[in-house]
Amino acid sequence: MPFALTGVLFVLISAAASLNLLQMDARMASAMAKDTDINAADTALLYARADLARIVVFTSTAQSINSNPKKVICS
Repeated sequence: MPFALTGVLFVLISAAASLNLLQMDARMASAMAKDTDINAADTALLYARADLARIVVFTSTAQSINSNPKKVICS
């Protein structure tokens, strides 16, 4: 019986978290849609470039850690 209660609690928590994320996504989409500036596409491109730069830095850091783990741990 306690496992069933735990499962129900997890389902309720995940439903609440999903609802919260959907509301945040809707708010962000409406905020982005309100921007009628002609540079909105340029801003979106800059955000995409920044995201890609973050990905490149993260993967290069992960590769250097994987290739030489003792150096990272000792330093």
